[in-house]
Amino acid sequence: MLRKNVWLVLLMVGSLVLSMLATGCGPTPTPQVVRETVEVVQTVPVVKTVEVAVTSTPVPTPTPAPLKGEITIAVVHGAMMDWMRPMAEKFMELHPGTKVNVIEEPAGGQLDAMIAAGNQPDIFVGSFGYMAAKYAAMDVLVPLEDMPGAEELFARLDPNTLYKYYGHYYYVPAGIDITVMIYNKELFKEAGLDPEKPPETFDEFLAAAEKIQALPPREDGSKVYGTVFWNDALVWGGWYWNMLAPIYFNINGAKYRVMNSIGTDIVFDKPEA
Repeated sequence: MLRKNVWLVLLMVGSLVLSMLATGCGPTPTPQVVRETVEVVQTVPVVKTVEVAVTSTPVPTPTPAPLKGEITIAVVHGAMMDWMRPMAEKFMELHPGTKVNVIEEPAGGQLDAMIAAGNQPDIFVGSFGYMAAKYAAMDVLVPLEDMPGAEELFARLDPNTLYKYYGHYYYVPAGIDITVMIYNKELFKEAGLDPEKPPETFDEFLAAAEKIQALPPREDGSKVYGTVFWNDALVWGGWYWNMLAPIYFNINGAKYRVMNSIGTDIVFDKPEA
């Protein structure tokens, strides 16, 4: 439509110029009566350009060979076993040529003995910080960033859950542990504390624990403690110290750590802590 209009405008201008040339010189022309008019319509073809996106045929992606083999995954004692076993079964359904053994974490320090003997599990579900740093320092972990699919996997994870030891990723976060405080309202009342207002800071926590600690023994002679920790979990492995580490650190005003700088050992070397 645009090209046709342009042509019409040019034709009108051309007629006007010719009239001016005809009337601009010579004697005044004699008026003439137009007896018949003929309407001429000039049609100019409209050319349209249509862009067509041409997608090249992708190179066929080779079909990966079916997974085959057997691996062993060790998990900490407790509910994690009920979480991991169904995942392993689903994986074996998707990959019939595989076998996934799910076992409980060896109690105490037996994992180190298994590593020394060469029969350690292929994958170990442990604690962030303490265990990853310890076994990375022992050079018994495999760096994960160069494995197939690692880049896509780490891109999906919250950066706050990732940390490199010795320049490598040695773990993938699998869950979150939440530390909570349970308190005895009756002991709060007995110590003159408001049972409806539990401590909100570590300073308040220590003040409340000190008051409860000062309560007299029970009728049977049992001592009253201001606070207790889950010490029977020590036999379950190193994750217990990882749980205590932030509590110890915060109670001491962020001055002292319960573990050394790389998280490979427990250090109680500050009497003032």
